[in-house]
Amino acid sequence: MQLRPEQLSRHLESELAPVYVVSGEEPLQVEETLDQLRASARAQGFSERQVLDVDASFDWSQLALGRDSLSLFAERRLLDLRIPSGKPGDAGGKALTAYAEAPTDPDTLLIVSAGELDTRARRSKWYKSLEGVGVAIHAWPIDADRLPGWIAHRARDRGFSIAADAAAELAVRVEGNLLACAQELELLGMLCDGRSIDVDTINAVAADSARFDSFDLVEATLAGDAARTIRILRGLEREGTAPSLVAGTLAWQLRTAAQLAAAVTQGQSLEQALSRNPVWGRRKGLLTRALKRHAPQFWQDALARLREIDKMAKGAQSGDPWQTLTTLCVEVAGLALFPSAGV
Repeated sequence: MQLRPEQLSRHLESELAPVYVVSGEEPLQVEETLDQLRASARAQGFSERQVLDVDASFDWSQLALGRDSLSLFAERRLLDLRIPSGKPGDAGGKALTAYAEAPTDPDTLLIVSAGELDTRARRSKWYKSLEGVGVAIHAWPIDADRLPGWIAHRARDRGFSIAADAAAELAVRVEGNLLACAQELELLGMLCDGRSIDVDTINAVAADSARFDSFDLVEATLAGDAARTIRILRGLEREGTAPSLVAGTLAWQLRTAAQLAAAVTQGQSLEQALSRNPVWGRRKGLLTRALKRHAPQFWQDALARLREIDKMAKGAQSGDPWQTLTTLCVEVAGLALFPSAGV
């Protein structure tokens, strides 16, 4: 059986199939599909989870052992098999085919995440065997024509609406980067306060002709003004500001926040900590508000993430420094993007 990612929610309203194979060229959809499957498995009593990471030295007998061995902790068990390359090899192909041909065990669920499978791989014996006894889900790239509809559907799923022209405008800005599109929608959903998103809102949040500097960003972020934070970041990126410069300016102020938070955990009052760490007048109030929004460890974690952003900007680490900066700054401002599902 084959399903598209958007069909999964309805499918999960019934009993789970014994096997799922998830693959595709859209990493966001692949990960969200896997998250849905794992959450549904937990809800249906598959409380024990065994993760099997396939690499060149993987012993494929573990798959059969995982299915046949008695569970020590739960009546139902999830086998989470991960093949990042999408190539199980001859031994893996035979093991997967044998798994599919064995009698079905209603208390064992197999989820295979198989990376970007090409047409040849999806025609292989192992893939067809698993598809025959379970469900295959492949996340195809969302092209420009389909993207506005995907945006509108995702907005509805998150409890707000977006006008057709606004969805089309956002699609133009994020084409080819589904994760960025999803993050923009998360931001819009938090900022719209139940109102329908129109094209003016897209223009205000996703792009802005005003000119800002990194110190404006520091103040907006500490003040908890997420909408202005996003506008400033978009403006800085559009003007060609180096992301490492922005990260450095933020680090200067977040380091002060981390020092103040540490002093408070050591027994000082916030007023005492501020008096011993000179802070410029107006920013003192902004820091006070920011410190009340987050636990002390948050500031240390934020500084570590800024170091990673600096590496991204210099090409020493993979990732989009501007998108990562946006996520971090909005979190400092008090909004959390993509909170952990605990899977």
